[in-house]
Amino acid sequence: MITSKHPHIKGVNYDLPHVISGAQPVPGVEHISGDMFEAVPSGDAVFLKSVLHDWSDEDCVKILKNCWKALTENGKVIVWNA
Repeated sequence: MITSKHPHIKGVNYDLPHVISGAQPVPGVEHISGDMFEAVPSGDAVFLKSVLHDWSDEDCVKILKNCWKALTENGKVIVWNA
């Protein structure tokens, strides 16, 4: 996990409330419940792993716009769809 190799990085696990309620504690990671179609927690980077392939183009645009709004200056959106 990135936060174990780089402890200065604060990680956020952002998912729907029913998913977060069952999330196990992870050192360096804060679990936050919410809806990516409404907002995304702010940060220097937003990392989406295996998310966008599940949604229509229109939904992906909405998700990515919310990610963009959440970024700090010079922030990055990183998409990994394997």
